[in-house]
Amino acid sequence: MLSTGLDKINELRTIKNEYSARSYNQSPKLTYPLDSCEFSTQRQEEMPKNRVLTMIKAFFVKEKKEYPLPEPIVINYTPNAKAIGSIPAANRYVDWDNARILKNLNPVTLKKKELPKDKKLLEISNFVYPSGSIMATTSLDDCIATGKLLQCAGVAIVDKTKNQQTLLHCYPGDSQEDVEALLKHVTDNAGKDLDITIITGAYDSCEDTISCLVDTLKKLSPNNKIKFANFSKDVRIFNRAVVLENGKLTCCTNDELENNTAKITNPLGKISYIKAPYNS
Repeated sequence: MLSTGLDKINELRTIKNEYSARSYNQSPKLTYPLDSCEFSTQRQEEMPKNRVLTMIKAFFVKEKKEYPLPEPIVINYTPNAKAIGSIPAANRYVDWDNARILKNLNPVTLKKKELPKDKKLLEISNFVYPSGSIMATTSLDDCIATGKLLQCAGVAIVDKTKNQQTLLHCYPGDSQEDVEALLKHVTDNAGKDLDITIITGAYDSCEDTISCLVDTLKKLSPNNKIKFANFSKDVRIFNRAVVLENGKLTCCTNDELENNTAKITNPLGKISYIKAPYNS
């Protein structure tokens, strides 16, 4: 009986040493008959393996943190400030033969895409009260759109770290100081790694608007590159609308945006804008 007990102890020691030396994923199966001692050994082998797998999964699966959207704001206009359009800019950004961003700025071309049919669409419009420069921020899975970018320009700011996207329709009748206050509200609440894109309008005077936006964004977000976007050639110059959804920019026609029955235009409480004489 003593010999049998020593044999069993030695066998268990062998199993323990073998277990310590091998990797969890390549553990050979035990082959000796099942008894209470073996059951205890198997439990010791299974528990560390499960615990290690749980720790590995927890390491690679990052916690999804929710960030609140910045509250919409109303900026009181700056009296006696010069309107963006009253300060002519040098022709640095737009080729006015076809109302497109200059090639040397390496603009991307927005793909033409149908508006989503399974969700509400938030439209920001310079042609509906409160008019002027209007901005909205949503989560990435929502959809924002704006059209009729004539002397106006668009800006998209995507913050993937906070699951947020912003679209601004910038009106050159406002001052650079007031537009800066709008954009600052976003950049102050954003992460460090932003995707910023400027979209051109159709009129020659949009050059002034873009110049203002570039200067302002370089000041507010100097560590982020400013990109530019052109519309697809499938959309005519005076019938262009831009769409921001899932952090990506696409385009459609103004007609499609106007006829969309799911859109909500300039909902107060969800948009930021400038309170000025033209909308008082």
